Amino acid sequence: MKNILKYLITAFFAVNMTIFTVSAVEWRAKPVQCGDTKELYRDLIDEHNVKPMFVAIEMITNSGLEQEIGAIIFYMNLDNGKWIMIEKGNTPTEACVVALGTDLNFDINEHEIREMITGEKNL
Repeated sequence: MKNILKYLITAFFAVNMTIFTVSAVEWRAKPVQCGDTKELYRDLIDEHNVKPMFVAIEMITNSGLEQEIGAIIFYMNLDNGKWIMIEKGNTPTEACVVALGTDLNFDINEHEIREMITGEKNL
């Protein structure tokens, strides 16, 4: 069962990350927690017993506004619903926590999600 969930999660994110584009994109300052990779593993990944589910290669704009290849790694704990999304760039000893949370929900309704994000009811 866990292998099936892992496959479905990977397929979902792979499809969604490749087919969607965003119009009117603008730069925003958003707090992101970055730190030493060993401390991040010890304090978040090992502590919460999350396991890597997928890796997605991305292009990162670094602090010098240069493009570099990076990776998004999505970890989760199928038993308790905790999850962490980590971004890893080219700095060998640093990684960033893009998002983390609890209560992963795979029983979702597309129309409810659309309404939650856009505020519009789907006809």
